[in-house]
Formats: sequence, structure tokens, C-alpha cells
Amino acid sequence: AASDITFENETIAYVTLVKDERFRGIARTKDSGLTWELLGGPVQGLPIIDLPGRATAIAAVNDAAHTIYLAAGGYVYSSTNSGDLWGRMTQDENGEGASRDKRKLATVALAGRHGWGGVVFGGMSGVWFVHPEGYLRELKCPAEFVKKVAVDAADNVLAIAKIDNVASLYRFANDKWDKVSPGGVPSDVAADVKDTNIIAAVVQRQTGSELKLSTNKG
Repeated sequence: AASDITFENETIAYVTLVKDERFRGIARTKDSGLTWELLGGPVQGLPIIDLPGRATAIAAVNDAAHTIYLAAGGYVYSSTNSGDLWGRMTQDENGEGASRDKRKLATVALAGRHGWGGVVFGGMSGVWFVHPEGYLRELKCPAEFVKKVAVDAADNVLAIAKIDNVASLYRFANDKWDKVSPGGVPSDVAADVKDTNIIAAVVQRQTGSELKLSTNKG
């Protein structure tokens, strides 16, 4: 099965493969899906296939040629040559790594142009972003688990986060988190990359799921 997909351009795409909680590799196509190859293992700088630690999210950065980010087994991996070789990223500017138990990354969102460095991740301990200098920095989030992140046109981070096992929607802007009310329990969120006012959220009600659209920043 596949957990996530991303496109580098019109011909190159990547799919993270999952089965149980083990790393099953990354499928890559360079010819619009006509043929596929399996990426994985220490020769390429990736986890060994079939070891514990599933791949949960992958993203190609459109404004940084050949750059791919992967969340797998609680770590972040990056490639700058279309997935041929990967390196595991460190947590901070001092080169210290992050604990796998602390940071089980579950979701990924492409960020914008004002210093996020390309990708924002959400996970067990909050929200993390890729600093332009190549390391990970944390945005402290008032939550036990961040299940979904998105980034709007002004690089504000939107996060669906659980507190006391109840999911809510938050926005990080001007160096602080604010709660946004979509009118129900949110399960998914997306933001317009051109208009900072437009946010879409899927909310759960007793009658089923609804798609809510806001045109005034929520």
C-alpha cells in the first residue's frame, strides 16, 4: 500500500510504500509512471527495507530542483539529487540528532518563500520545519499530537492537533498559536497558496463529514 505521493515535475514522482509498521521503500518513476524502481537501504542513505519504521510522508520542493524530503521511522531524510542519495537530518544547528521516540513524524506540507526552507512536518511532539541552513527547528505546539499540517500563502502554519484526545485547528502566525474554529471536529486542512484568506477544512459531525471553506482566514 502507499502512504503518500509527491511529484518533482511532470515525469518524476515518488510514492512511499507501507505494510504494517515497517519501511517498505520508496517507489520512483522518471517516465510518468511507465516504469518504477524501488529506493531503499543504506547504500542510498535510507533505512533497510523491512525494518521497523514506516515511511509516513514525502514531499518534493518545487522551487529547489531535485530536492526531496521524507519522514520515515520518526526521522527526516533529504535528497538533493532526485532520490539517488539521502541523508538523515539533524535536529538543530549544533548537529544534534532528534530522538525517534520524541518525534514520530506523521505528516508533511510544502511551505512557501519566507524562511521555512521548504517543508513543515507535524508529529508526536509538535511541528518542525526545515531551516534554510539545513537543520530542523521546532515550533512548540500546545498539543499531544499533530496529525495534519498545511501552509498558507504567507507561510503561516495550520495544524490539526489533539489536546486531551480532542482534535482542534490551530494557526501559527506572528510567533504564536491561535485556535481556529471550523465549526466541527477537523480531520483535514488545506490552504490556498496564493490567497492567505482561503482555508478549507474537513470536519466531522454526527451526520457525517463536511467540507468547510473560509475566505477570511478562518
